[in-house]
Order: sequence, then structure tokens, then C-alpha cells
Amino acid sequence: MKGLLRNHYYGAADSALVTLIFIAAIGIALLFSASSILLFVLGMTGAVLISFNAMSSFRKEESSRWKSYIITTPVKRKDVVKCRYIAHLAWVIVGIMISFAFIGLTVLIHGNRFFYNPMREPFMVLAIALGIPILMGSIFYPLTYLLGTDKSEVIMIISLGSSIGITVGTIWVLDFIFGFSTLNTIEFLIGLSFYMLLATMLYIISYHVSVRINNKNEY
Repeated sequence: MKGLLRNHYYGAADSALVTLIFIAAIGIALLFSASSILLFVLGMTGAVLISFNAMSSFRKEESSRWKSYIITTPVKRKDVVKCRYIAHLAWVIVGIMISFAFIGLTVLIHGNRFFYNPMREPFMVLAIALGIPILMGSIFYPLTYLLGTDKSEVIMIISLGSSIGITVGTIWVLDFIFGFSTLNTIEFLIGLSFYMLLATMLYIISYHVSVRINNKNEY
């Protein structure tokens, strides 16, 4: 397992470094400008951007023939898929930590000028920032195992659009359930919990689907 995770790390490290520098540049610009727009852009996109690196490593492994090598080893196909999902989640967490570190520093330096409701909005941004890249992985990996890595770029775009669509749709459904009225604290927490539970369950289901598809592949 450690070897597989290390391989995923090296596969995504080069492009991830560029992405991290880009995220850090936005964060530094945010620190100096205290721009509300930059703050929400960084919060919403940091983990999404870096999750693309985790997904792009799939194609790199194919071109380096690593996939042909790994099937000659005693490593189970299930473990290969599992490490891919773990690595994706790890990169998402890294993106979240860096993005929200800059956001936290900005709020400390400039004061809370960004959140109308500081007890709700930061948690909403955090939930969406986590949910969208998790949903992206849920869609990307089974489709890539099914359709092949040669279509991975198109599948990445599909997974991003679909995850945004699921997020917006979930928010609309929750608003509909609560009568499109201003939510109290309990309703707000229920809504966020439902969204995160949905994203988590889809990620788990996606893993099992990917395992089944990969087991049926000839190589």
C-alpha cells in the first residue's frame, strides 16, 4: 500500500507543485488586497484545482506502462483502486489546508470583512470546497476505468460539470424542502450535513463500482 501511494504521489507531484504555487500566488494576492472575490475564489477552487492533478496522474501511469507492470506483481487490483481513491482524497485535503490557511491569515490581518454571517458562511464555503472535488473523483474514476484513460481529459471536464450540477441541485432541493425561507441554525447544519453525507456516500459507492469495473478489465 505504501508503495502504491508513493507512486501516486510521484505521478502527481510535478504538476501539483505548479498548482500549489498558483494557489499560493492567489493566497498572497489575497493577503495584500483583502479582496472578497479572491477570498471566495480561493476557498472554492483550491481543492478543485489540485484534485485535477490527482486525476491526471491516471493518464501518466498509462503512458509510463506502470499499469502493465503492476498486474505482474502480487498486488490486488482492489488495493490499486483503493490507493487511487485515498490519494485523491489526500490531495483534496492538502488543497483545503493551504487555501483556508491563507483565508484564516487574511481574516486575522484584515478582520472579518468577508462573511456576513461568520458562524455559517465559512462552513458553507468549506463544505462546498470539499464536496465538489470529492464528487469529481466519484464520477471521474469509474468512468475512466470504464471508457479508458485516452478519454480522461474529457471525463475530467464532465466530472467537474457534473459535480457542480449535483451541488447546485442539492442546494435547490434543500431550499425547496425548507420552503425557500431563511434557514435557522439547525436547518442550516442539517443541510450541510446532508450534502457532505451525499458526497461521502457517492465516493464510497464510486470506489466499489471502480473495483468491479477494474476486475472485469483484461489488463
